[in-house]
Amino acid sequence: MAETETEQKKPKKGHGCLVTAIILCILLVGGGGALVYLKQQDKNETEQRAYRAALNSMEPTVLRHYLDMHADGPKAHRDSIMQQLRVVEGIESEWNDVLRNLSSDRLRSFVKRYPKNVHVPDANIRIDSLDWVAASAENTAEAYQRYMTEHAYGSHFDEARMCYDKVASLQVSDDEKEMLRQLFHNYFVALSQGDESRLLATLAPELTTFMHRTKTSQQEVLLYMQKLHQPADLKRILYRLTNDWHIEKKPLDDDSFFFNVTVVVDQSISYTNPEKDRFDTYKVVAIVTAGGRIMGLNMQKMLG
Repeated sequence: MAETETEQKKPKKGHGCLVTAIILCILLVGGGGALVYLKQQDKNETEQRAYRAALNSMEPTVLRHYLDMHADGPKAHRDSIMQQLRVVEGIESEWNDVLRNLSSDRLRSFVKRYPKNVHVPDANIRIDSLDWVAASAENTAEAYQRYMTEHAYGSHFDEARMCYDKVASLQVSDDEKEMLRQLFHNYFVALSQGDESRLLATLAPELTTFMHRTKTSQQEVLLYMQKLHQPADLKRILYRLTNDWHIEKKPLDDDSFFFNVTVVVDQSISYTNPEKDRFDTYKVVAIVTAGGRIMGLNMQKMLG
């Protein structure tokens, strides 16, 4: 009887194996579920990162990449990115239109409207180039100064500064304009009064041209004045400088310069016989040295 009870207390051999197998199955199922969960979490986090990156991007390739890689992403996310893609594609269309009708103003307008757009660096380079072309074509100190002001770090800044210095040096100052007006006033007063010394004070030693004759001298000018005053019945000669002036400053090879001057002058000649009186208007074209001496002068009668 005691022997039987002992046998009953011994565990059966297959019972332990079954328990072990059950435990292993539970662990495997639980572990597999955990693995699936972790993979899904990683996928969600990857999608979230991609979504945030796309949301902060204005590049079509980035937006399309999100849509391609996350076809099963949250609907709200995909709808948001698709809407942004439509906006970006609209901006791309505007950019292409700007390129087809290129101008500095249109490029500036694009940059102002879309300051963070991927095309802004390209637009700024094009603006710099177009503004430089415009300044070079205008070729004035004001144009070069405007370029330097608007493009302090522009590709052509140094070139613009050199051009500005050159052009500015050839601008006619107010003092130079006044000097030239006084010079021609003295010349025509001397001519009208027959004042040789005053006339010579306005002339360079050698003249390149005078009254359409080339390589002349001061003596030629004196002879011209003497002929004006030769008529015995001459009463008076008067000249009046009008306000019709055009003055240009031209460079010479030795870094010096000269003036090209065009001015309209009225000439009135009176005689003892009034029937001989004359009134004519002349266009005077002259060359003046930097020192303020006439080195060339021609006069052409204006009709009408």
